[in-house]
Amino acid sequence: MRFQYERISFLVFLLIAIISISWAGSCQVSDSSSAENNSPQCESTRKTEIAKNPSKPPQTPDKPITEDKKNLENLTLDEILDKLTASNKSLKSYQARMKYTFIQDPEVIDSNTIRKGNIYYQKGKKRSDLLIDFTTIKQDDAPEEKHNEKYLFDGVYLKIIDFQNKTVNTYQKAEKNNPKDVFEVIGASFPMVGFTRPEFLKREFNISLAERTKTTPTHVIPIKLDVKKGSIYEKEYKTIDFWINKAIFLPARLLTTSTEGDIYDIILTDAKINKKLPKGIFKVETLKDFSETITPLEK
Repeated sequence: MRFQYERISFLVFLLIAIISISWAGSCQVSDSSSAENNSPQCESTRKTEIAKNPSKPPQTPDKPITEDKKNLENLTLDEILDKLTASNKSLKSYQARMKYTFIQDPEVIDSNTIRKGNIYYQKGKKRSDLLIDFTTIKQDDAPEEKHNEKYLFDGVYLKIIDFQNKTVNTYQKAEKNNPKDVFEVIGASFPMVGFTRPEFLKREFNISLAERTKTTPTHVIPIKLDVKKGSIYEKEYKTIDFWINKAIFLPARLLTTSTEGDIYDIILTDAKINKKLPKGIFKVETLKDFSETITPLEK
């Protein structure tokens, strides 16, 4: 079953990162709120360039590291993946601002939906928790408006709460006594690779270093992920352009092309690693007057 956020009341959540790419003229693919960057001409340019130039890297505002720059530039792919492994193993909690852009069939329909919010992750002894909390939405040329949707996953249940439409959709993704990695499960529905185990990446993708160009920021490492035949992503995605932030060796941006030609662009900024999360962030009060649908685990 294709669980696509644009088709279920919303739609990854989930992961991460950054950017301002300068395109032709003064238009930018960024979070800038300046009048020139929000003009119809710039909006059209942004969508066209994202679709036609997925290999162009992000200009992330995250502070670059200052040590061993030369050594980092000469890392092999295996060394990069080893550092990614180390970052994942040491990750106890993560939070960041998140911008998620969905472009439906840019060559024909060219419908653009942008959601903004925050992502929170916490690793426990027996299971982990993940929350994507979207607070705004912008569709095509319409103005940005408030729209709260929460995506909660605890390794067993994925819960999607739409506060505007007053709906709760709950999906059981694992046995109660055998919770799964939150990023690996949600990644089957939403392109959030990079927080998963590198061996998982190697199993599902052909991984290569992407070409570094003059516009590539020095503090990101561009990686190309091509979906393998037989991968769990085979029916969903073709390729994922994946940028690693050298400062933290975690994803900086994920730009995905689906098998249907759709574009998914995930950007996260202001990342905080292993810092205390807001109290009760993964708990939701009992929702009155909300309709709920529960989908049991597929056997």
